[in-house]
Amino acid sequence: MEQITILSYLYFPPEGQIILFGTNDGIYYLDLVNLADGTLELLVPRRCLWLFVFKDTMMSISGQHPQLFSHNLISLMKSRTSQTRFLHKRFQPTVKVPDTRGCYIATVVRNQFKGMKYLCGAIDKSILVMEWYNPRNTFIEVKRVEVPCMPNPLLNFDLIINPNQTLPTVCLGVSSTPDPLVYKLHLVNLNENSNSSWYTNPCRFEDQLQVIKVVQLDTRSLLICFPTHATMVNMNGRVLVSRDGRIAKFPFDTTVDSIVRLHDSVLAFHTHGLRGIDFFGRVTQDIDDDKHVYRLLGSDRNIVVESRPSDNPMSNSNLLILVGHEDSS
Repeated sequence: MEQITILSYLYFPPEGQIILFGTNDGIYYLDLVNLADGTLELLVPRRCLWLFVFKDTMMSISGQHPQLFSHNLISLMKSRTSQTRFLHKRFQPTVKVPDTRGCYIATVVRNQFKGMKYLCGAIDKSILVMEWYNPRNTFIEVKRVEVPCMPNPLLNFDLIINPNQTLPTVCLGVSSTPDPLVYKLHLVNLNENSNSSWYTNPCRFEDQLQVIKVVQLDTRSLLICFPTHATMVNMNGRVLVSRDGRIAKFPFDTTVDSIVRLHDSVLAFHTHGLRGIDFFGRVTQDIDDDKHVYRLLGSDRNIVVESRPSDNPMSNSNLLILVGHEDSS
């Protein structure tokens, strides 16, 4: 099997507990109940770039020419042992989401104020918006928003929830401004009535900064996570300053590759471990192991990390499940 590209969170079918892996040559699963005798089993023989699981439905960006798919996990697991080869389209365990060829990035967010869950994906110069629909147990398309100024390459795709709006706002990047205390947030509001985007800033990306992730802290503030530090800003991109004049900025003391938001802190993952930092800048945990190379694989419901020896990075990897942590983004 080729290198794991993405990992979905743990899934709990009636008979046990499995982990789903997306790789360059298919979607695999590992049975955690019979782990001693377990091997990776192929579930979907199609290149996978992204996975998300909710209830018994798996959404993926898959294929040599990537597009969105909806998978019924119960039917998929049963089909492995079934002798039935031909099923009516209505009963197929895997269904293409129409007109999504070319989808290359997607993410999911829950609007905690309205109770809905949304999947948003970028397709060429548009953003697809899908909403979870309980009667059909899947995501259904709500609208598509044209974004003529879509960055290329698109490096950031973070969703922000406004308590007064139904659909999320998408952050497509962060740029510098002449004022060191102000960042330009490239936001697309998906709540506009038209199908063309409402952009908060002109279409200029020459000054776009390298950002790992934009994390929503609450209804009034964001945490912009750069490779070496994080800065708190308001919804307009202005850096938050305390009453005594201190800027809400804290260093990672290393170069980080990925960020996971917890309830009261963030986990910053780097090549040799991770550092936990709360929203006051205090270090909550610190792992620095130069004998191993670590890589975050997934953070939906459970955080899973890949580990390999530093002196043999092409060797078989170990998978670590971080107990007691749950992504709250």
